[in-house]
Amino acid sequence: MRNLFLFLGMISVAAMTGCQGGKRGVDVYVTGRETFPKELAGRWVAPSQDFWVFEFDRDGTISGAAIGMGGVEIVPGSISKFPARHGGLGVFQPGTWTVRYDEESRELSVEVIIEHFNLDTRGGHALEGSTTDLLIGPVTADYSTWEADLFSKEKLTAFIPEATTFSDISEFEFKKKVVFTKEN
Repeated sequence: MRNLFLFLGMISVAAMTGCQGGKRGVDVYVTGRETFPKELAGRWVAPSQDFWVFEFDRDGTISGAAIGMGGVEIVPGSISKFPARHGGLGVFQPGTWTVRYDEESRELSVEVIIEHFNLDTRGGHALEGSTTDLLIGPVTADYSTWEADLFSKEKLTAFIPEATTFSDISEFEFKKKVVFTKEN
């Protein structure tokens, strides 16, 4: 069975009490308590059509994820290479991801930065660029559901076969609501 992990970015308006983690390409900030809630550790999955999955460790870092770009499996801090769906090769280079949790508002956010990616397909076609996704929203009192708003900014170039700017969004734009449920 294919393991899916992932996820994305957030902005917190609350003052941060400090950074935890900083390992594996993920910075963790917690407000209102000393450590990341152990109840948030585990696998968080969105419905299959949304593709998002995150595996949070007990310290709040993310050990793996599947991101909204078709469910691409990523390990923060590591370049991911995989066969593309229509032939060719996909390469994703993540930047530093950020996890924030505010105890008072119960707001969890994840910022997922892909510094560069390239999806090479058959026939000389390719898509490359960079993306930043921010998922931000409250976690239920029983830690079973996370209702996140997804915001994205991206720079995409399609090679079909000439280079064509496909998208150059420099500010975050709301995409949709993504509802995660905790599996374990």
